[in-house]
Amino acid sequence: MSLLEWIEQILAVVSPSISHAAGVAASVASVFASIAWLVSQALTFLQNSEI
Repeated sequence: MSLLEWIEQILAVVSPSISHAAGVAASVASVFASIAWLVSQALTFLQNSEI
């Protein structure tokens, strides 16, 4: 088995878990972005209502 074949086999095994981890990370980032947007909207509302 050549080094290239070995690397291809390793990547075939590892790439699905890397893709899954990237998808989970993107979902978590999306949730945090939504929470940050909601907090900023709430702070803006509170600042405007103190007038």
